[in-house]
Amino acid sequence: MDLLISYREAYDPISQEDDAVRRTRRQSDIRRRQFTALNELAKVFAESPLARHRLAGWVEWIGPRVAERLAKASLNTVGELVDYINMHGYLWFKRVPRLGEKTAQRLVCWLDRHADTIERSLTLVGRRRQRSLGLTELAAQRTPNTGVAPLEYYRPPAALDGTTGSNRAPAELSRIGASNDYDAIQLWAGLEGTSAHTQRARRKEAERFLQWAIIEQGKPLSSLTTGDVAAYVKFLADPQPSERWVATRRIPRWHADWRPFDGPLSTASQATSFAILSSMCTWLARQRYLYTNPFDGAPKPQAAVKDPRQRSLSRQQWSDLLNHGLPAVPEEARPRARFALWLAYGTGLRLAELTGARLGDLQHCAFDGTQQGAWMLKVVGRRQRVRYEPFPPALFDALAAYLTSRGLSAAPASWPAEAPLLASLSGETPLTHGAVAALYKSIFTWASDARTNEGTSGSSQLRRASVHWLRHTHGRHAAEAETPAEFIGADLGHASPASTAAYFPRRL
Repeated sequence: MDLLISYREAYDPISQEDDAVRRTRRQSDIRRRQFTALNELAKVFAESPLARHRLAGWVEWIGPRVAERLAKASLNTVGELVDYINMHGYLWFKRVPRLGEKTAQRLVCWLDRHADTIERSLTLVGRRRQRSLGLTELAAQRTPNTGVAPLEYYRPPAALDGTTGSNRAPAELSRIGASNDYDAIQLWAGLEGTSAHTQRARRKEAERFLQWAIIEQGKPLSSLTTGDVAAYVKFLADPQPSERWVATRRIPRWHADWRPFDGPLSTASQATSFAILSSMCTWLARQRYLYTNPFDGAPKPQAAVKDPRQRSLSRQQWSDLLNHGLPAVPEEARPRARFALWLAYGTGLRLAELTGARLGDLQHCAFDGTQQGAWMLKVVGRRQRVRYEPFPPALFDALAAYLTSRGLSAAPASWPAEAPLLASLSGETPLTHGAVAALYKSIFTWASDARTNEGTSGSSQLRRASVHWLRHTHGRHAAEAETPAEFIGADLGHASPASTAAYFPRRL
């Protein structure tokens, strides 16, 4: 506006006013606009929000639609909103119908800015702020300590770091350059040739085991015996004291409230933990860091054999999910949801494989002269085994529609090779393992809520479902179609025929 006034003063041939009149008018106009702006600011800053204030009283800032959506989730006051966010963590907005991440982040920033007057602070920062801080800033928020902490922030007490562990082999025989238990398990967890998913699983089990040994047993890891291992298995079934070991909600690793458990481990999870840690100690013994593996001879947790068909969808449920569940997904997220469902169901990929899939992994394979060829997806599975998954036409069509919604071309020749098959709604960033799992969980939740509102059955089954259910659904439907077991096993990347046989009904 100021530039426009200056332009008119200098170049408008119609204006015949002298300089004094023009200056007076300009100063008057500027003062008028400043006064208007101050009045608008006064509406916002005249009063800060308090915990008892109703959100409906702040519609000028948060917007009437947002206030209405929060009210539908029984969030009526500012204090209730703060408590709700603290209870459910930075993905709290997914529990509020039709509330997006950008709006949620705006609300979080507003609450954080007025924490003094609200007299309640947020214990978690927003997910978007977490991304923007960077690793250096996040690391600075939590200093290393000897209490319960993620492995990267944990420092064992010098007296219990394993330098003189009773199960330590002589240092001159060791094949690794680790002088204590912490360094030894860091080397094992980050071994080259293992996937990022495997490294995360190793880190999770190692940090639990190392800290339990020091804090609960008062021993370094390299002094544990077979009896200690048996005690640890019992601990996994009920991590106590819970205030030290258990977090009731998902918390980022850099946050002070992080804990290594979210509750007691199932028998299957205990068996997995046992196998991973036994593998770790076997490796340490082979590298002559340990004398023996304390897991040898310890009683193994016996996981109950689960029927994968009990964690899958029938053909009718799958059809209902496509025809009735998908329309319940918000319109802007629907192309991605449709493709995500077809991708997991049509290929039977594991969570880590879904997360790592890239457009460059799609290859068009030509067959003999009687066929035109087909699209195949290159998959790097467990233990770096490579297999090729058929990419059905329905799945390819869903991908083309989804890529169009991301602003990409539907023509395969122009696809960027490194672009992920599943990305954020903006299409700019790939999704993490947790984000992919949450994506499928939200789809099932939307579908479950829709069936509940319609008064139809099956909503509880959908609410229990996860991304892995679609892998089991793929195997179940293939078995029901009398597909040979060896084909199903190769398709799902099974290492053992017994895993594939579970999809076939047992005949007496």
